[in-house]
Amino acid sequence: MMAHPSQGGAHPLSAGPANPQPCQDAYSGFTEYVLSINRLQYPSANEIYLKEQLRSLIDVEIVQRIQPSARVIPFGSLVNGFATANSDLDLCILDDSPNPRYKIKTELPEVLAAEFERYGFEVKLLTKTRIPIIKLVQGPTAQFPLGLAMDIGFENRLALHNTRLLATYSRIDSRLREMVLFVKHWAKVRGINSSYHGTLSSYGYVLTILHFLINVASPPCLPNLQHISAQVPVPFEELECEGYNIWFFKDLTNIPPSPNRRSIGELMAEYFSYYAQFDFRNMVISIRTPGGLLTKTSKGWTQALDRVGPEDQKVRSRNFLCIEDPFEITHNVGRTVGKNGLYDVWPFVPFA
Repeated sequence: MMAHPSQGGAHPLSAGPANPQPCQDAYSGFTEYVLSINRLQYPSANEIYLKEQLRSLIDVEIVQRIQPSARVIPFGSLVNGFATANSDLDLCILDDSPNPRYKIKTELPEVLAAEFERYGFEVKLLTKTRIPIIKLVQGPTAQFPLGLAMDIGFENRLALHNTRLLATYSRIDSRLREMVLFVKHWAKVRGINSSYHGTLSSYGYVLTILHFLINVASPPCLPNLQHISAQVPVPFEELECEGYNIWFFKDLTNIPPSPNRRSIGELMAEYFSYYAQFDFRNMVISIRTPGGLLTKTSKGWTQALDRVGPEDQKVRSRNFLCIEDPFEITHNVGRTVGKNGLYDVWPFVPFA
């Protein structure tokens, strides 16, 4: 159980991390602007503590009472370091039992949805998504004055590995977190942060920033963790999940600091300049790949593709903006971005 912040130091995600000392440059004003915006977005230690208490309540008092072999694991921005104040809480339900009381992807979601309604949550069960998702909304309370939205997925193990990968990158260089928070703010203000509305998800933006810091910034601000070899034997569960290669290097004590000392403002300016000239027509962003790019032709993502998803519904990948998931490499994170959505996200990009 997490200690309440009054009993110890502040949670490491509750305040801005120390930043590398950059050289003085012409972007110092932009750097201060970015940091001033971000300071307004940091979640408080108390908010993080209360969300963990709620996760524990859901785990012990609701889920395990109904399915004793299941457990509730947090993932997403609250774990990877990119959370903002009042952000949604992402949870994943796992069950390793060979004989669970309810089948985790078909029966348990419906049983839990009914139970959450009994607890007073506003509930929406999505079964036509890639994995079942229960969307919960809790109205304003003393603990959460603005209310709280939660997404609970089932057996989404790759998402847990993605979270750990992003969390590891965020611990290597604090400039990553500052850039992510600012771009998330920029996208939210412009209304271009929703895959449901044909633009790009926050996760997609994070991958564009990682690609830039690993492969474009010179010298690189971050190493490619998926291409650093293991120095000791690695258990199978750290190598493969659901048939995908999930290996990445985790020993931060053996990763030297980057010689790139550019300020956050300069890196942000270079980031936007880079994507203003990016060849979205032909290229795929791929942070796992040396150099960070693949061609759409090599992925077979040259045109819109339809596939059969859950419950036999048609799922369309528009493939205007292509960002390969670092582990689930058959998944285009930008697949929902349409032509208009691409203009919305990068309005200065020439794209016929």
